[in-house]
Amino acid sequence: MLRSVPSIAAVAALIATSLLPVQSALADEDGKVGRIVSLTINTQGSDKYASFHGSLGVRTPDGRRDVYFWGGSTCPAQKLDASEVSMLAGALAQRKTNLRPVYRTGEGARGARCLVAFELQAS
Repeated sequence: MLRSVPSIAAVAALIATSLLPVQSALADEDGKVGRIVSLTINTQGSDKYASFHGSLGVRTPDGRRDVYFWGGSTCPAQKLDASEVSMLAGALAQRKTNLRPVYRTGEGARGARCLVAFELQAS
């Protein structure tokens, strides 16, 4: 009895095809530039700390409010250190600084945007 052996090209194509959705899901995406309107920090004593360590609200020019998260089960790979949080707090206090967020889709809440980078812009 002869067994057919799949070609290396067919196996490689199958593997590459199965990885495409994973790669695109992990790609950084640019959010809309806007003004920071809220900054939430959950300390370790907070009930919400396990879900997310912090969030950032951004008001876009079209009036929408987008929210970006970091840390916890929602965004386990995205952490912000104290200096990064301080920069965001300063931008919130100035009210004249725009933010261009960069995010990845989170693992926890469906559709959560996990902040992975940001650019502060003078307005």
